[in-house]
Amino acid sequence: MKRPYTALFALAVWYLIAPPKMLYYGTETWDLNAPPAQWAVVRTFDTGEECAQTKADADYEANQIRPTFDVNRCIASEDVPNLSN
Repeated sequence: MKRPYTALFALAVWYLIAPPKMLYYGTETWDLNAPPAQWAVVRTFDTGEECAQTKADADYEANQIRPTFDVNRCIASEDVPNLSN
């Protein structure tokens, strides 16, 4: 018996993730080249839309204080099977 595809989508979780920090010439910075499995989970969401909205809100607030780089990403749990909370 085949399972409906909708059941698979219901199992997906979205993570808002941030890269690990590293020292670069004595200054702490983001390691954007680190593999996603090394990135930290900031928060989990049921949908990609919720994740994207939270990221946009955080980016807006950060930009009010200082310019920021796009260092957070939203990624589906099925895209990175080794990512854990």
